[in-house]
Amino acid sequence: MTAQKGEIRDLVHQVSKVLFIFLFSTHLYSLAQQEDISYKELVHNPNIDILLKQKEPSKIINDFEKNIYLSRDELTKNQYRKALGVFLYKQGLKAVAIKTLQDLPEYYYTDQINLIFSDYFLFEKEEKDKAYYYFSRIDKENNLPKEESNLFELLRNRLLYFKVDQAIYQLEDHNVSEILVDNEDIWIGTWNGGILRYSFNTGDSIVIQPPKPSLESQAIRKIISYNNEIYIGQYTGLSVYNKRRSQLIPLSLDKQISQIQDIIIKNNVMYISTLENGIWTLTEGKYKMIHGGDYNYTVFQIYKNELYVGTVNKGLWIINDSQFDRPIKALNNQLNISSLSLWKGMLVIGTYGKGLYFYDGKKISNINKSNSLLGDDWILDIVPNKTELFVGTFGGGFSLIKDADHIKTFNVNNGFLSQDVAAISVLKDYIVLGTLGNGVYLVQYQKL
Repeated sequence: MTAQKGEIRDLVHQVSKVLFIFLFSTHLYSLAQQEDISYKELVHNPNIDILLKQKEPSKIINDFEKNIYLSRDELTKNQYRKALGVFLYKQGLKAVAIKTLQDLPEYYYTDQINLIFSDYFLFEKEEKDKAYYYFSRIDKENNLPKEESNLFELLRNRLLYFKVDQAIYQLEDHNVSEILVDNEDIWIGTWNGGILRYSFNTGDSIVIQPPKPSLESQAIRKIISYNNEIYIGQYTGLSVYNKRRSQLIPLSLDKQISQIQDIIIKNNVMYISTLENGIWTLTEGKYKMIHGGDYNYTVFQIYKNELYVGTVNKGLWIINDSQFDRPIKALNNQLNISSLSLWKGMLVIGTYGKGLYFYDGKKISNINKSNSLLGDDWILDIVPNKTELFVGTFGGGFSLIKDADHIKTFNVNNGFLSQDVAAISVLKDYIVLGTLGNGVYLVQYQKL
């Protein structure tokens, strides 16, 4: 009888213990449900500010873990797990956040979660391929919380840029002065480090540097394609590269020709602009100075069948029968003209310090940093596309212009890795960006 009473007592004790645990757990769960109403809201709208006003971060994390532990089904567990991961990420505990979020089933990967993974793999792990994978899964930017739109833009811009890496670049000078796209080849000239021919299709590259006799100077100023040959203007030399023979040949220069700035072909005549040494023509191997060195000549452009030339401090001129005629009376004749281009039937004039001017043959208008979103007023290069104008600046990165009211600028503030874009060209769906100090980048401009 005593033995039976002991067994009954043990059984009652075990039942009581189980019942206590059950009631206590139920009580805890009930408290959790009552105490943490905001956690339920957080599952669907991860705004942690409401919680941070109530509790310390460590307490919030403990409460999250308690909710995960006490949740009776996987759906609820995963909802709290997702919210905890977002909270940890916003607290700067990115590695822990990623570990928490990685336990989620794939269908929980919302645009916000993909943004978190992309941010982590790009900036913490420096794994650009993984970062791009998660970024590409973001369906719509407007699905993200407003406070994360800046991160989205930063990631988008950083992941879109493809840098021509050192294994291909192979040049010691990362200050790019000139870029020419010739079919699938990208010719990259530097301020004082020679020239590179890079095949976009194959990835092959050829470096051309002194002391090779075919290249007089390392300072590359202009590269043009003409009659299946590449002409390379250097500060103190002129060379031609025959593509069929893969041969670079130096051209004899008149001794007076130096400080070359630009080269253009008009009616089978080559025009060469220089600083302090005038404008020269080259016809059938013979050089002729057509204007003296009174002005410092910078860039050429042909507009409405007339040849325009820019100067350092005397504005813009037309070369007409070896006579100068100032073409735009409204244009300040003291402007420093840095670049010229054609776009939508207009002559586009880039300046040092005064932004862009647009001339349609009659009227002239100006876009600058004070009246638009242009990156900077110091213009280094201008390249047109059918609908966009790409503008490289000194100090403001590069800008994409559709019209005066639709300008986007890209620089270190939103993902591009340089403030100084000295040379631009277009290759298929890409723009090729040559920077001062940071080499060459390619970006699909339609995604910008």
